[in-house]
Amino acid sequence: MGYFHRKGINFSIYIDDGIVMALSPQQLAVDLQFVYDTLRKAGWQLSEDKSDLPDKASQVKRYLGFLLDSRLGRVLCPEDRLLKIISHIEKAIKKERIPIKEVASVNGQIIS
Repeated sequence: MGYFHRKGINFSIYIDDGIVMALSPQQLAVDLQFVYDTLRKAGWQLSEDKSDLPDKASQVKRYLGFLLDSRLGRVLCPEDRLLKIISHIEKAIKKERIPIKEVASVNGQIIS
């Protein structure tokens, strides 16, 4: 990642999920092509059918379960995720005793 950052490319990767961000669709196309070419040369197998190509560029993207809004500079929790967390909490607080496994599950939903 440092290599891309030194080249001025805003690239982030977590396990097998990456994102490239740029100030314009034109710059995104150039940066994305450079990242793809570099990763392929390093032996990575990239699945373009699972990738958003420059023609699908957007200022709001879902990444790692969150919404990244580059216009507002915010990371947002999508409504479907919030509703799932609220549902888990509501079920848990209705019980007189909550198994530790369920507490861990609810906690995992909140922090993930």
